[in-house]
Amino acid sequence: MKMHRIQIPLEIKASDDGKNVIGYGSVFGNIDSYGDKIAPGAFVKSLSAHAEKGTAPAMLWQHNPDWPIGKWAKMQEDERGLRVEGVLADTTQARDVGTLVKMGAISGASIGFITKDSDFDAKSGVRTLKEIDLWEVSLVTFPANEAARVESRAADIAEMDLAEIERMLRDADMSRRESKTVISRLLFLGSQRDAAERKEAAELLAELKRLRARFGR
Repeated sequence: MKMHRIQIPLEIKASDDGKNVIGYGSVFGNIDSYGDKIAPGAFVKSLSAHAEKGTAPAMLWQHNPDWPIGKWAKMQEDERGLRVEGVLADTTQARDVGTLVKMGAISGASIGFITKDSDFDAKSGVRTLKEIDLWEVSLVTFPANEAARVESRAADIAEMDLAEIERMLRDADMSRRESKTVISRLLFLGSQRDAAERKEAAELLAELKRLRARFGR
């Protein structure tokens, strides 16, 4: 399984005080640059699992696991898509994001997820995502035009089985949360153009390959 992201222009809005955001993390039927679209009901099992554990997908800035900016207080499917309501943290970065959302400079959201079940239509080339494991919903600067850039990552990263990586990290005594953080960091770094960040991605990838050699089976 691979980590995916879908970005679309959305109407994410902030309250008058800039502390709360509301909008859609995803809409049904939107086809992304890779030919994927999300079907109604795709989020149900993942949201139910979060509800049972008392957790929620992370609220990030630009998909960066090092930049949490608040907490999603409510997520639910409606006829349009995944409706989200969240509270921004009382941090400098989160306040800045709230100001940008309030003035309309930021209006996009993007989801990070792993596909659990899907159908592929060979004729149209469209893959319909029927069930996904939702990891995070990010506020992003470029909700549509930069989709290909955000989706791009080092070929080695794209080809890795993330479920296998998570299992290896768990075998190496990491918690589920810690292993997800490592994977999210790897995917974020793999999507960056900065030489230093791509070097860090290569180093992290090399370490994961060493783990695979030790724990793989």
